[in-house]
Amino acid sequence: MLSRVLRHTFYRFRLKLLLIESISIVIERDIRLSTTVGPDTQCEIMTAQCGAVIVVTDIYSSYQHPMIERLRELLQPRGLGVLCVTGRALESYGDTEGCRSIYQLAATMDVAGVIILASTLGHKVAQSTVERLISDFTRLPLVTIGMETDLCPNVQPDNGSSMRTLVRHMTADPKRQNFVFLRGFSGCPSSAEREEAFREVLAEKGLEVDESLVLSGAYYASEAQMVTSRLLDERQDIHGVIAANDAMASGVLLALEHHGLRVPEDVIVSGFDDSEYAVCGSLPITTVRSSIVEQMEIAAELLIGLIDNGESDSNEHRRVPGQLLIRESSGLANNSKPGSPTPQCADSFRARSDGSVAPYPLSATEFQEFLAYHEVSERTYIKLSRSTDRETIFDTFCEAMESLSINRAFVVMFEDLNGEINDRLQLGCSYPRRVVEGAELFYPAAQLLPDFLIEEFSEGVMVATAVVLENELAGALLYDPSDAGGITMDGLAQSLFGALRQCQQREFLKAQAQKLETANANLVHMANFDSLTGLANRTRLRGELDNAVTVENARLVVLYIDLDGFKLINDTMGHDAGDKLLTIVSSRVRKCVRSVDVVARLGGDEFAILITELDDSDIAQFIADQLLAAIALPMQLSEHQTITLSASIGVAQFPEHGKDAETLLKHADTAMYKAKAEGRNRIFWFSEELNFKANEQLRLDQSMRDGLENGEFRLAFQPRLDLRSEAVVGVEALLRWTTADGTEITPGEFIPIAEQTGFIRRLDAFALDTACAQAAAWRRRGLVCRMAVNLSISRLQQDDIVEQVRKILSRHDVPVNSIEFEVTESAAMSDLKNNIDKLEAFSAMGIRLSIDDFGTAYSSLSYLKNLPVNCLKIDRSFLSAIESIEDEMSPDARIIRAVIGLGNSLGLQIVAEGVENEVQHQFLMKLGCDEAQGFLFGRPLEVAAIESVLEEFGEDGTHFAEQNKSG
Repeated sequence: MLSRVLRHTFYRFRLKLLLIESISIVIERDIRLSTTVGPDTQCEIMTAQCGAVIVVTDIYSSYQHPMIERLRELLQPRGLGVLCVTGRALESYGDTEGCRSIYQLAATMDVAGVIILASTLGHKVAQSTVERLISDFTRLPLVTIGMETDLCPNVQPDNGSSMRTLVRHMTADPKRQNFVFLRGFSGCPSSAEREEAFREVLAEKGLEVDESLVLSGAYYASEAQMVTSRLLDERQDIHGVIAANDAMASGVLLALEHHGLRVPEDVIVSGFDDSEYAVCGSLPITTVRSSIVEQMEIAAELLIGLIDNGESDSNEHRRVPGQLLIRESSGLANNSKPGSPTPQCADSFRARSDGSVAPYPLSATEFQEFLAYHEVSERTYIKLSRSTDRETIFDTFCEAMESLSINRAFVVMFEDLNGEINDRLQLGCSYPRRVVEGAELFYPAAQLLPDFLIEEFSEGVMVATAVVLENELAGALLYDPSDAGGITMDGLAQSLFGALRQCQQREFLKAQAQKLETANANLVHMANFDSLTGLANRTRLRGELDNAVTVENARLVVLYIDLDGFKLINDTMGHDAGDKLLTIVSSRVRKCVRSVDVVARLGGDEFAILITELDDSDIAQFIADQLLAAIALPMQLSEHQTITLSASIGVAQFPEHGKDAETLLKHADTAMYKAKAEGRNRIFWFSEELNFKANEQLRLDQSMRDGLENGEFRLAFQPRLDLRSEAVVGVEALLRWTTADGTEITPGEFIPIAEQTGFIRRLDAFALDTACAQAAAWRRRGLVCRMAVNLSISRLQQDDIVEQVRKILSRHDVPVNSIEFEVTESAAMSDLKNNIDKLEAFSAMGIRLSIDDFGTAYSSLSYLKNLPVNCLKIDRSFLSAIESIEDEMSPDARIIRAVIGLGNSLGLQIVAEGVENEVQHQFLMKLGCDEAQGFLFGRPLEVAAIESVLEEFGEDGTHFAEQNKSG
């Protein structure tokens, strides 16, 4: 008998194994099983052209296992095996690079048919993404399980009927009135059906749904625990919790325990799906068993019908009823009324009399297997970490396979673990070791094994565990687990490939060390010349310029050249194309200057030319003209790529524009930026006026800093209206600056400079602090409205921005849901990963988030769906062109329609900025835009003026809108 500690230790490990997000392929071919398709259905035996049916799912675990085993039994008499294709990264499905996606690989295979477990794939992504995956398989006989779609036949649990039965049972006690419902992921059809059933039953029992008790647990135990704990912090009058799945129900149990509440004495709990891992080790959860095996049987029946008929366009939809399992968490396990479902209270799920939980039953054999596997794995990990060459790594691997009773195994990897993934694999090692003379060890990735080993797939079961290193698919470990039990080899596979990667890196570093010996001989050259173009570098140019300005009566000119649009070409066509372009430009520049002149590449796409021995400044102008013309000629980067681009050139002359090298370079650079500002593709000579403007910007920057200290900045507030009710629903806080002498400096003047210098962070902090103080003051007077505050990219990128915001809100005691941050589109999409983390933190606090100036930057729709935003603000530039009804068919109007349609599809609120005439107003109303702001409804107002608006028109918005338009 195992000790209690050992049993719980093993149980926790087993629980972790059930939750591993591994990527694996289980391949079973040439299987011989029974002839039945369903409980009451017989199938004719028919030979298929291909030897397997693909099952697409997220992982292969205890949830999928009984379904796959049942499917294997049903397909055996037809000579069909099962190929279980698994992978977590469905959100990236659709990449075109090689074999990055295991689903893409499966979509190209020649198989008899496909079953997609859509319910497991759709938990983290939109239904449209799952349907895009489904559409790639529609050329084959195809059935889905768990999601209704018109693309193919599908099988689903009867969520509505089962949930109604469950809720009726849970609400049987009339003393229990307040019920919480935990919904799953937003947009999940199953969750929506279960929630609808919950509402229907409460309505039939005369119980009102308290919307504050309908929460989102996102199907995760941790999320459900968090939201339930937050609810219990605020109120204790909760009588029952009904979750849309068992995982969330298990999280509820932890939250209740933390708050000292008992189940079922204080609160009753139910889930859905009868998930084993959610109830083991906790109080049992009353639930609904939705037979996954029966769903697979029906799916197999549908699929075989499609295979037999040679059709793949049937749209049959099947629903599988569920079975209510009444356990002790409902408090009614032993008090069922006549005619109600029989309680299902397995002994292993009962609580002991002392309130503790009976451990999950484990056998001594299972525990011994657990210890043996981990002893082998640990030894293998240690040996792999010490291995320095491939042969030792593969010897260690083969020893591990023998110790684990693995009959056969193969290590397959992409050609270069350090390089880009392509569509070819190589056989790294086989167990037992086998070598075929003349065999090709590099082969197409779609085969998984080379030609001479293809027959291995027909010999029993093969598991292919894919390995990802640094977000790249590195290869797979294929093994036959028939004599090894149900062990998982993900950890061993990861360690194996990690050791191989380190081995390759050592070989790479060794080669690099050899190259350094050669490189050392060229250090002097590299210190003075650009490695790509062979031109002088900045150091070399500076030395030449320092010497030139010391020559008596010297006359010289510095040309500063910057290519126009180079970054776009580099980003879209790649760095190789960018490098080729730079070498072409450098060659052309050399041909335009004299042998005595110095041509340098300063970095990136910036070049400089030092023209010496200058008798006439017209020579410099002539060279600059020649440069513009030469650079503007078409450049052929490859056989199919020819591009043209221009340049901007700034000119500074010695000694008129500077008497030292640093000043000359700085002034030539200043002139170049002026050339860009004037429209690019031109030459601009430095002048004192340019220097004056640069100094003015510096002066303005310092004035801003002094002005903020001296209280010269303030906020103005522009009203935002709900277009349906025309009520004032919020204001946008806008910075205003009046200097000590009464001069008004417009935001268009000081904001760009503040962004360049980084001072915008302090201005943003001032704006948020002032806005929160004002919102708090209004709230004390009973004036409640949403306060929108702009958040710049510089401010968003501060590491401690979330904590700063939290402190400001706490200091002013402002409800977080009354604050809205406006982040520009370009700010949100820069440094996307870090920004999403911060925006999600704001959203979790309850702050509303909107994308400002939407449509003017470069949002990727694939990323937009992941941003935790509530609102899109249509940039004023699109509305400005609409002045009459005829303009409603203009390109700008079509963009506005598209943005509103996009926002509606994503469930986002749409706000239009810059509404200045009635045509624009009516156009937005017609499209169903939610809110708007602009001069038509009201200009930015000082505090006293906006307070009057809020007091007089805050609830009578129609009156306010009409008065403003008539005025």
